[in-house]
Amino acid sequence: MKKKMLGLMAVTALLLGGVQTVNAQNWRNAPQYHFGVRAGFSDTQALADDWDGDICSKDKFAPMGGVAFDAKIAKLPFYIETGAYFMNRGLKYSADDYQAGSSSPGPYRVTWSEDNNSLLIPVMLSYHAYINKDMSFQPFFGPYVAFGFEDDATDYGLRMGCGFNVKQFYVNMGLDAGLRGDFNTHEGNVSSLFMTVGWNFLGKR
Repeated sequence: MKKKMLGLMAVTALLLGGVQTVNAQNWRNAPQYHFGVRAGFSDTQALADDWDGDICSKDKFAPMGGVAFDAKIAKLPFYIETGAYFMNRGLKYSADDYQAGSSSPGPYRVTWSEDNNSLLIPVMLSYHAYINKDMSFQPFFGPYVAFGFEDDATDYGLRMGCGFNVKQFYVNMGLDAGLRGDFNTHEGNVSSLFMTVGWNFLGKR
């Protein structure tokens, strides 16, 4: 997961560097706001090597979906973005299981998972770097709060990533880096890579 985080941050940094080449005429008529629907999947893992004994966290893939809204806050295409996303931020585990009376000298590896369906709400700053009047890269960064339904806990952290739109079609990739170490059953900050696709309803220009 740490390597995935570093890779995503590097890609986002490159995209941010490309912002400097954007033609100003492409964003002068940028929409004042967007409202969109999103659907995709997440890959969740706890950033800890082990807990009790040889227990370790594995990748847990799950579908996700939600709605997004942003509003332009400056003459340049800077936006404040928020939304509400339904995500399963539970974990998948792997551990050694020693079977009594077995003729095999070594342990068996077993896996199991726990669900933690959550409502995640981000508040982020986004910049829309226009390639032309209908296409833009949209790097974003900001805090979020997540309310877990299964264990009635609240997580918080940072969301970062980048979106891309062609007219009203939208796709993004990002990372939710949890800052609370006990959001799920075992210790470890919960972080999720995610990818969504969606459709934006454009506000006035």
